[in-house]
Formats: sequence, C-alpha cells, structure tokens
Amino acid sequence: MITQKELKQEIQYETDTGLFYWLINKPGRQMNIKVGCIDKDKNYLIITIDGISYGAHRLAWLYYYGQFPNGQIDHKNQNRQDNRIDNLRDVSPSTNMKNKSKYRNNNSGVVGVRFCKKAKVWIAQIGVDKKVIYLGSFKDKAEAISVRKDAEIAFGFHPNHGLFKEW
Repeated sequence: MITQKELKQEIQYETDTGLFYWLINKPGRQMNIKVGCIDKDKNYLIITIDGISYGAHRLAWLYYYGQFPNGQIDHKNQNRQDNRIDNLRDVSPSTNMKNKSKYRNNNSGVVGVRFCKKAKVWIAQIGVDKKVIYLGSFKDKAEAISVRKDAEIAFGFHPNHGLFKEW
C-alpha cells in the first residue's frame, strides 16, 4: 500500500476540484497531465501507481488525511467521479447504503416503493442493517411514498438517497 508521503511525491491532488495531476515524468505519463481512468463497471476514477490500482476517492482521502479510510468512501452527491474532499466521507457500509442512487430500472420513481400487480397496491419497504422492513401496502402511491420518506428520515438516511443523476 502506498503511503501519503509516497503519494505526494507522485501526484498533486487539488482538494477543491478533486482532480489529480502527475508531478514527475515517467514512461507513459507526463507532468501536469490529469491522472486516472474511469472503471466502466463501477464508474469510479481509478489511478494506477507502480502497478497497483486505487480508487481515486481513496487516494484523495489518504492525500488529505494521511491514512486510508477506515470504512467506505461515500460520495455525498452520488457522483462517483467527484473526488473533491468536501464531497467525500468515511462511513460504514450500512451508512454508505443510506446514500445510494435509485436504480435505473426503478419504475415507481422512489426507492423502496413498487407496484404489486396481483394485489393492485403500492408496497413500501426499506432496507436497514441488511434487513428489509415492510412498511405497508397502499392503494395510493403518494401515501406509499410518504411512508417511505418518513422511514428514511427515521433511520437516518442521507437526503440524497434515492436520487438518480446522469453525470
């Protein structure tokens, strides 16, 4: 694992933009050129140093705080390529799950709310600490959404949870 000192000898990190730049020329790279490539599967910026690949968000944390995060890095605004230090937080896996974007195939418009064709009702549920909590079934979609949103507040979900943004 790379140390903060080694990282700062290789790369310049701009905390206000979240961008990384090479500090020294080596074969295949030039000084002052933006660092990294996008992992197409996860949509994270990946930086490879001495043959080891790192998530740029984890390197930003190391660069700024002097150590790798204890948990997972949550991008507050859900943009996995926005590595500004103000957009990153070190959280547990369960807390990170409380700031997930809505799945692309969501058809109700709200995470945790779905229509049950057989019963012709809207089902509301929420996942907390690896458990699914049933919140009820409702004839009215707006009521199911309201119950789900209240549960998000009660369980401490991030205000961005369930939003989906095209970056």
